[in-house]
This record gives sequence, structure tokens and C-alpha cells, in this order.
Amino acid sequence: MTAFEKETGENVVTFTVNLSRATMNEANEFRKVIDNEIGENTNNIIIDLSSCEFIDSTFIGVLVITLKKLAALGRELRLVKPVLDMSSILEVTDILHIFNVYNSKAEAIENFRFATPA
Repeated sequence: MTAFEKETGENVVTFTVNLSRATMNEANEFRKVIDNEIGENTNNIIIDLSSCEFIDSTFIGVLVITLKKLAALGRELRLVKPVLDMSSILEVTDILHIFNVYNSKAEAIENFRFATPA
């Protein structure tokens, strides 16, 4: 299992972050993976953080930058909530209100299906 697992679907790419701690040590590698995806494809992106027990500010910064890059291209970013303890910390810091956040990958994918014009 790799740290950042990619799964391609209909008009959406999902990256599952397989880290219990997403820190500045992994943030640069993750940024490169995401930037490569943004440059090569026109898909919306889901980032599944459900395995993360801790996310530091550097990693959150990569998420914010990704959100801005995608918005500038008319694309969207969805997040799958991290574990419960981490979610409450992110809610207190108001970070989750910047993103469209879902309880599961399936829910985030389904949201894109409804949002995509026929």
C-alpha cells in the first residue's frame, strides 16, 4: 500500500491518504502528486483523509492550495473526513468550512454525479 493511492472514476479522481499522520514530511510529496494530476487531467478531485489521525498545518496548506488551483480551472475538490478526533480539531479551527467535506468516499462521489450536468 502506498502513502497516496489513486483511483480514477467517472469525471473524478480519488486520492486516499494512507497515513495515520499527514505532516510536512509527506506534504511536499503529496503536493507533487496532486500538481501532476491537475496538470494532466481535467477531473475533479476527492481526497480521502479517513485514515488520518493527525494532519499538520503544512499538509492542510497543500489542501487549501489544491482547492484554489482547482477552482481557478473551474474544477472542484471534495474531502472525506478524517477520523473523529481529527475532525473535531479541524472544526474548531474552522478549516472544514472552507472545503466540501463528506463522511465517505461514496458520498463524495455521489455528490459529483448529482452536480455534473447531464
